[in-house]
Amino acid sequence: MNVSVIFGGKNFPLHPIDLTVIASTTPAEPIVCINTITYQPEDTANVDFTLGDTFMRNVYTLYDFGSWSKAASPPGKKKGAPFMQLLSVTDADQAWAEFDALNAARIAQFSGQFAPLAPNQTVPTL
Repeated sequence: MNVSVIFGGKNFPLHPIDLTVIASTTPAEPIVCINTITYQPEDTANVDFTLGDTFMRNVYTLYDFGSWSKAASPPGKKKGAPFMQLLSVTDADQAWAEFDALNAARIAQFSGQFAPLAPNQTVPTL
């Protein structure tokens, strides 16, 4: 699946490998892929959504905290408000083409390193 976030008319594609994590609770259960984009609980005040590591791995981000003092700005330059700029580093077509191989390698590595849980051990769930 191709997923992109659009800000100000600019497209920021997310690499499919960043959209899933693999998991399994026991060696007898199959390995599953879980989506990394989740819902925001309704009681979360004043938050539309949160862009976390899934998004941030796909962009370079520049933060400018603006000019807060007269001395910080050169003469004649307008005092600036804080801003943020994003630059996409993911090529959507290349990401889609390499996903199957990357995911197969990740699953093989996960399977080889899987350590079964002790009978009385539990796995925390979110």
